[in-house]
This record gives sequence, C-alpha cells and structure tokens, in this order.
Amino acid sequence: MIKSIVVEVEPRPDRGKNASRRWRRAGRVPAVIYGANEPPLAVGVSPRRLEEVLHLEAGRNTIFTVAFAGKDQQGAVMIKDLQRDPVSELAQAHGKAPPALVHRARLSPARPIR
Repeated sequence: MIKSIVVEVEPRPDRGKNASRRWRRAGRVPAVIYGANEPPLAVGVSPRRLEEVLHLEAGRNTIFTVAFAGKDQQGAVMIKDLQRDPVSELAQAHGKAPPALVHRARLSPARPIR
C-alpha cells in the first residue's frame, strides 16, 4: 500500500532575499515550485514537515503532494534542490540545521522525470 504524503504550503506574496529572511525568521522555509509548463510559485513550508519528508526511505527522491493553505489546489512535486546554511549546521550539536531554501519540481503524469 502506497502512503500518500501531503505537505501544506503557504503562498509567499513577496520575493527576494529580504523576504526570504523574514520567512526564515518566522520559522518557515522559503521554497519555489516550478516546472510542468507553469509559472514558478513562491511558497513557504514548515521545516519540521520538510524534514519528515527528507527522512523517509526515498529521501530527496520522494514524490509527495503539496496542498495550498486556504485553497482547494494540490499538485505532485519532488525536491529538486535543497540548500542548508553551513554556519547554522555547524552550530547545531544534534542533527542538521533546517533547510534554508528548497526548489521543488512539479510533476506531470504525462512526462518522465529527468
């Protein structure tokens, strides 16, 4: 039986370095969802939920569903790139620092993953 993994994300109305810093300070990880011939979408995600996905058996290759907070919209995605802050990672005694930025690729059932 395949377990359905759903991660809730919040749309980010603002973009850029300062906006990303504000999201990180608020305890959210800035992310970008792109691909499948649709415009890129800036979102924020819970670091705890993101770490849960990364600790699954497939790790970064996990295909999961994102659900947009307050909307009835969902889509399948996969983590394409993940960046962590090396200074924060060294400062943490146990485990890794939360991701600083995540890029996710939209998946289309009609197209193969590259």
